[in-house]
Amino acid sequence: MFSAKNIFVKRGGKEILRDVSLDVLPGTLTVVLGQNGAGKSTLLHAISGGIAVDAGTVACDGKPLAEWRSRELARRRAVLMQSTHPVFDFTVLETVLLGRLPWISGCETREDYAIAQDALAQVGLGNGFATRRISTLSGGEAQRVQIARMLAQAVSGKASSDFALFLDEPVSALDLTHRFEMMRQMLVLARRGNAVFVVLHDLNLALLFADTIVIMKHGEIAVAGTPQATLTEENLAAIFGIRAEIFSGESGSFIHILGGK
Repeated sequence: MFSAKNIFVKRGGKEILRDVSLDVLPGTLTVVLGQNGAGKSTLLHAISGGIAVDAGTVACDGKPLAEWRSRELARRRAVLMQSTHPVFDFTVLETVLLGRLPWISGCETREDYAIAQDALAQVGLGNGFATRRISTLSGGEAQRVQIARMLAQAVSGKASSDFALFLDEPVSALDLTHRFEMMRQMLVLARRGNAVFVVLHDLNLALLFADTIVIMKHGEIAVAGTPQATLTEENLAAIFGIRAEIFSGESGSFIHILGGK
């Protein structure tokens, strides 16, 4: 479990996160929402160990992140940043194999290649993509390759479980079909026992897939809980400044945005 307790983050004299406490639990898909500048990405990078906090504590399984060796921490969590620009024009398969580095001693094995190929298949890039260069892909395809890299990293020597995945706006470059499929895959990973932490802007995807929703405002957690408890018409008005109607049916709920307040 990854946890943040009473954390503060300051940048350039400005307080980005203020007294935030949160647990990222195994078996749970947590979605973080909020307007631009609310602190969503900063929270993700703080709790996953990407940036240091100015006050408070961040821990994995009760052990402060600063006490973890980087290789061991990489065996516990993977991070997908909002914008990924590869330095080298690797092939798709080579890029996904980077996710195996925490588990490799020496050279990649046939098992590592099989895991990478399976990860590509999971994101719909199983046929003909392995040998393509990253520079030849569309933005959405490149994003799916990076998600496949995370999936490959999440597989230990025995099983794909007890791992944390932190994703910052992973569906932003995807079309509607692949947005839905990617969130479905994240939910499958959570059901296998992994902790999945996703920053999103799509309210309806959050409503459909999240177990827990955290809504940020001005660097603080404004509200947290189930989708039904957090994504209410009142909260959408108070936090996002929008008028909305929420419809419920047999297939789930849907948020219809009417406009600003």
